[in-house]
Amino acid sequence: MLDLINVSSSYNFKKASSLSQSLVFYKNILMLMSKKGFRQHSDNVVFPVRWSRQKNTWVVDFRTQKERDVKGIELNNLKQFYSKDSTTHKLIHELLSIFNKSTDDKFWNKLNIKTNETKFIAITCNIGTENIVFHVEGIYYFAEYNTRPGTMPRNSCRAVLIENSMETLTLISNVLNSSILRPHKTFKNKSYYGEYEKFASTLIRQTYTFSVNTTNVNFNMSDYLNIKYKNPYNYKEAIKIYCSRRSFNPITFEGLIPYIVHDDFYKFLIDEFNLSTDAFIYDKLIEKNIKVSSLSYNVIKKDKEDNNQSNVLLLPAVY
Repeated sequence: MLDLINVSSSYNFKKASSLSQSLVFYKNILMLMSKKGFRQHSDNVVFPVRWSRQKNTWVVDFRTQKERDVKGIELNNLKQFYSKDSTTHKLIHELLSIFNKSTDDKFWNKLNIKTNETKFIAITCNIGTENIVFHVEGIYYFAEYNTRPGTMPRNSCRAVLIENSMETLTLISNVLNSSILRPHKTFKNKSYYGEYEKFASTLIRQTYTFSVNTTNVNFNMSDYLNIKYKNPYNYKEAIKIYCSRRSFNPITFEGLIPYIVHDDFYKFLIDEFNLSTDAFIYDKLIEKNIKVSSLSYNVIKKDKEDNNQSNVLLLPAVY
């Protein structure tokens, strides 16, 4: 649900074809973190807020072809699209109410927000929390999409970041002046090379034990430093094997390494910075927010679903 602001997990980095190349990638992430900082982030939905000159008010625009988004969702038409009791209605109503209370036109004109409808402010939140807090993510351009005007991105992104400095995000938060809207907590590491050496040396020394047909099999990461990755598993299969540490079939360890490195890097950040949620690092070169998070797979729930589906007709899935 964060794809509009180009969020991609670090294990999706396709140019790394071996552990040694992955380590270069994570070294670059640590370098970015030392220069630009990174954010503690647990949000799972983004609301793109832009100014509508036609309506003369703030609107939410999910950038679809629907008339709802072309004209913009405002407070006056919100109930036409979402039930008043729905979570989405409550969140959009709360958010637009905050924006509409802002009267500092001088500030918004300085950002050129009200004269350019392809610009938007990305606001995120976690819909799974009881007490909602909105976070100012950054100022973006919408990318050109079918008949919707916008900028031309370099990497087929849906939006292009303009500004996400802590100074600007804090200014926006201050102008909106709400106790439930703020920037994300930001961290900055000091010596990326020392941290990289610590992470890489620890990772390479690791041994991972899996149960394969009731027999324990050990895999030493040092044996795979220059072995090319293989891709025999889809995401769910890889996560299930890695998180459960078991498989009924022989394991292709080089197909799990990108996920293992991702998870170990997240644990490294937890230890180094005492994080309590995911980490987001923006990479200007690839125009993406790189997400580093804990990998998990609910084996018990999945097994129950498999059992429940064993007595029903299997229909072709549509993607």
